[in-house]
Amino acid sequence: MTQRFGDDPQAIPGGRVIAKGIIKTYTAGTHKADVQLVGSHPTIISAVRLATDIPAADVVAGRQCTVLFLDPANQDDAVILTIQGALPSGGGGVTDHGALTGLLDDDHTQYGALAQAETWAALQTFNAGIKLAAGQAIQDSGGAARYTPKTTGPENTLTGGLAVTGFMRIGSATAPATNEPLSAINTTAAASGFARSIFQLADNGTGAAVAIIALDGRATTSKPSGGAAIVSGLNFAGIHAAVANTTNLRAITLVVQSSAGAGTISASWVALFSAASWSGSVPATAYGLQIGDQGKAGITTVYGLKIDDILAGAAQYLIEAGPTAIPNLRLVAGAPAANLSQLWLAINNGAVVLRQVEVGAAGSGGVGFRILRVLN
Repeated sequence: MTQRFGDDPQAIPGGRVIAKGIIKTYTAGTHKADVQLVGSHPTIISAVRLATDIPAADVVAGRQCTVLFLDPANQDDAVILTIQGALPSGGGGVTDHGALTGLLDDDHTQYGALAQAETWAALQTFNAGIKLAAGQAIQDSGGAARYTPKTTGPENTLTGGLAVTGFMRIGSATAPATNEPLSAINTTAAASGFARSIFQLADNGTGAAVAIIALDGRATTSKPSGGAAIVSGLNFAGIHAAVANTTNLRAITLVVQSSAGAGTISASWVALFSAASWSGSVPATAYGLQIGDQGKAGITTVYGLKIDDILAGAAQYLIEAGPTAIPNLRLVAGAPAANLSQLWLAINNGAVVLRQVEVGAAGSGGVGFRILRVLN
């Protein structure tokens, strides 16, 4: 080199600032190399530092390098700047993310890749919640969609059976009291009209004839000891607990109706009490229907059983009790004719017949009953 300034480092006798060298050996643990300087008198310099941006894979014995002497008078104070004969390394260092160390340390993001499926072994906490893309569902371990949220009704779809082991309340998040049942349904009345329906079931109109049951329940006692005081298959109560007036207080309201459709209806019942079925123990006394005392001090009028008159139909019977062919008793609807009772009784005078009862006419010398006509 040509000296141009008085303070040029190469003014030091025999000193050089930059020199060409050849890599002899490399130590990866210290990132240092033994270098042979190229000159009239080849010199081996041991443990020369390499620049940190030179990849270890590029430091191959036999390759040329450029050595910078920071202090020409001290050959131990040198650094290898470049390696000739190597392809561009992309900046050096570890380029594979998986080859990095300390990935599980708290100072590194411990989250999986966002663009691929991940299996989480530890509990994950999402401070802002979870949002599914439109049409996506939460799946079970077999890949079947089980819960699908939507923005239009029905907003939530559960696929498969549902098992609830704790308390379930619909329409309210209030915790149950001690004596409350394990499940409850709370509906809010609309601004006008009826309250919302709790249960609704409709036939899909396809396939073979099916039995459609909107509500079905069985209360079964299987206590090994101690027994049960009451087993009730259905228990409803209409309770007045409001400050406002209640027009009609009912525990159960039953109705049958036909709203649409051209099919025929063979028969209808508002309520059907089927025959009892006893395959094990039998009761000492069995009741088909019992109506308790409806009276209470302060009530003006009390009905145990009230049947409204029937205004339509070819044959109108308020009550019919007994065999189908010839009932023991029949109470006919409609206003009675003069001196005639609407009550018909089965009379056995050699042949069981159903006869109407007549009351003696006023002014006939007495009041009594007689059999007037034969129905059958």
